[in-house]
Amino acid sequence: MSTPALCHAWRHATLHLMEGSLDPRWATVVRRRGELLGELEHRDKDGFARWIAAGAHDGSNPAYHIRGKEI
Repeated sequence: MSTPALCHAWRHATLHLMEGSLDPRWATVVRRRGELLGELEHRDKDGFARWIAAGAHDGSNPAYHIRGKEI
């Protein structure tokens, strides 16, 4: 998955979480977001740190901070 696609997946998962914890997919989305965060950090630790320092709220786009190898 390309880094831009990974960032898009992060933002898309936010929309699913906004549906609420009663949605049966909620736990799956939370787990997937953890995986996405891990991959974003792996690709660019410094960029990930910049994103976190900038606030990294749920609706923020990590693509402004994260660069990384495409896989």
